[in-house]
Amino acid sequence: MSEKNSIAFTLFQWNTLNKILADKKAFPYISEEILSWKYREPLLQKIINENKGDIICLEEVRNEYFKTDILDKCDIKYDIAFELRPNKLMGNIIGVNKDLFSIESHENIILDEGEGKPGGQNLISAIINDKKTNNKFVIIVVHLKSKDKDEDKRLCQVNHIMKYIEQKYLGKYPIFIAGDFNTRPKSISMMKFLGNTNLN
Repeated sequence: MSEKNSIAFTLFQWNTLNKILADKKAFPYISEEILSWKYREPLLQKIINENKGDIICLEEVRNEYFKTDILDKCDIKYDIAFELRPNKLMGNIIGVNKDLFSIESHENIILDEGEGKPGGQNLISAIINDKKTNNKFVIIVVHLKSKDKDEDKRLCQVNHIMKYIEQKYLGKYPIFIAGDFNTRPKSISMMKFLGNTNLN
């Protein structure tokens, strides 16, 4: 992509902490008032609005009302793609500034946890069109298994993500990957991901 056709944008990524997971069992030292959705919802909206991301990537979004309750109240108006996990309790959002970009298409992929078995996490990918240049690029949002004991499953999920990218997008578009990998920088799954020479 030439310099005059280059794309510049800000990207905001956040695991929003689904309200069904924000309880005293998971966060025993946090008051229930602060964990409540009534308290957190306006703060989520405020922080997203203040950061003014041209592109937003959000995980653990409860349902489509997140758009009307939070995103529609932001200064930037977003075109969004939203897909749920298999359990239908939460999912991922990709949102793009409508003045700058459009979502040409998007896809929801349920990630394998080993031996080709689908698990409970997903990735959402979207082909984004830059309205100024008509150049296209891909945004991918992932959310992997969260427990320390699940590193083997995270590794399977990372392998699935890399295979998906290589088969679907590699060499066709610039690719940006964001999300919650739920692991440490030098974990087996992250080292496998970062060590993939096909991905920069």
